[in-house]
Amino acid sequence: MNAGDWLSGQAAGSPPRLLARLTETLRAVPELREAQGASESLIGAAVTLLHELLESEAALERDGALALLAADASVTWAMEAAAGHPASLTASAERAMHRIMQVAS
Repeated sequence: MNAGDWLSGQAAGSPPRLLARLTETLRAVPELREAQGASESLIGAAVTLLHELLESEAALERDGALALLAADASVTWAMEAAAGHPASLTASAERAMHRIMQVAS
């Protein structure tokens, strides 16, 4: 299942601006649309949002706050999506942590 389909089913009650920001990121980056599974796409979206935030002058403005909230929600939803596959949950979490740690490097 891709991230867009997963979000439609699982995050439907979330704030519209938050979902719109995340969906915009998922659509804008081809690699995220082609990733294997919702969890990988959502982690990729979080990493993309964090990179954009760190490179932006708007980091301390309202748009920066929305990007940070979208990145946080994306990681949360990625772990929820990964939990649907318990046998690989630990590996998914470790990959996610590694990718997020690389943003700060």
